Amino acid sequence: MKILHVSYSDIIGGAGNAANQLHNSLLTKNISSKMLVLDKNLDDNLIIGPKTKLEIFIIDFKIRLARFLKRNFFKTINKESFSFNLFRTNILSKINNIDCDIVHLHWIGNEMLSILQIKKINKPIVWSFHDMWPINGGEHYSEDIRCLEGYLKKNKPKSEKGFDINRFLWSMKLKNLKINLNIICYSNWLNELACNSEIYKNSNIVKIPYGIDIKFWKKIDKNLAREFFKLDKNHKIILFGSTSGTNNRKGFDYLVDALNKLKINNFILVVAGKKPKNLDKLKCNYLYVGEVNDRKVRRTLFSASDLTVMPSILENFGLFALESASCEVPCVIFNKTGTTDLVKHKINGYVADKKNVDDLKDGIKWCLENDKRLNGLGKSARTIVEQNHDEISTTNKVINLYNSILKKYN
Repeated sequence: MKILHVSYSDIIGGAGNAANQLHNSLLTKNISSKMLVLDKNLDDNLIIGPKTKLEIFIIDFKIRLARFLKRNFFKTINKESFSFNLFRTNILSKINNIDCDIVHLHWIGNEMLSILQIKKINKPIVWSFHDMWPINGGEHYSEDIRCLEGYLKKNKPKSEKGFDINRFLWSMKLKNLKINLNIICYSNWLNELACNSEIYKNSNIVKIPYGIDIKFWKKIDKNLAREFFKLDKNHKIILFGSTSGTNNRKGFDYLVDALNKLKINNFILVVAGKKPKNLDKLKCNYLYVGEVNDRKVRRTLFSASDLTVMPSILENFGLFALESASCEVPCVIFNKTGTTDLVKHKINGYVADKKNVDDLKDGIKWCLENDKRLNGLGKSARTIVEQNHDEISTTNKVINLYNSILKKYN
């Protein structure tokens, strides 16, 4: 069995990390696996990236062109990532010239592969949905339900002016992606949306949880971890992390408001990832540690923490929360997102009412106010990961899907 993973990045972001982790997990089972990416960061011969400066220039030009078009010809208050995927690229010819049995698509935004090219892939396709883009127009996340109702003139948001590019892109997907696809969703939230999408009613949709290497993702000594980041051993450490910290969807503004209301003095907020815009509005002590892409350093960061807060208002699942839980750090989240598959209310964390700042504040306080409770939440977090997210089990489920597909084609 030979698998080719197609992913924009090999390690950056939750989707890149998930694709890379599955790739490596397959290799441990002696299954041939390669990755084809546009953003290559790892020194790995099995990861195929751009080979020439010209190719890198063309990739960058298309991304800049797409952003220019969106910024100047499409007026919306939705600040989410947006991908047209209208431009033909050489990725299709690369895919079709690589010896493989199955092409496993992951996050393919930023004009990596055009909508029209997907159906021209000459091998069976598995597509992991890492966000809402496959079922939406061009938005990677949206709070409206046009993806279920259809992108109609009557349900176009009043905040969007001019040509309805989302309707155009969704219609293209509806016309060209009603093909024999095998889709993996990582959460009940996204699985339900995909199953109710008109685009994929002819596809095979399965829900397989994110998997994680629980032998690696486990807590290390807290004192040593705090020494690494020069954190006070006598303070509670609250952790927030996002590769898109400036993104409203990640809910950092809700966290700022909640912490500014929190009547606890002995805590420090540690912020990892891209620097949020409103960091300076915090009235509490905080430390910004920048982007933490090295997984050993990220494990150390979790081990130094007492509580992770992930106040996303839209989230496919939340790999950051999963890694945190595996290191015995409970998490506070909002409800009605994919992360509720992992975080169970007052069992391994706290699930606050969506966009409710006071409930978010109460959840943080409830977790932190009792050390015995906090320790119990962390133990439960680890147990739930061991039971549902061990990569050995989740990878076997993906392999079973691969085998069932190949049986149909042999």
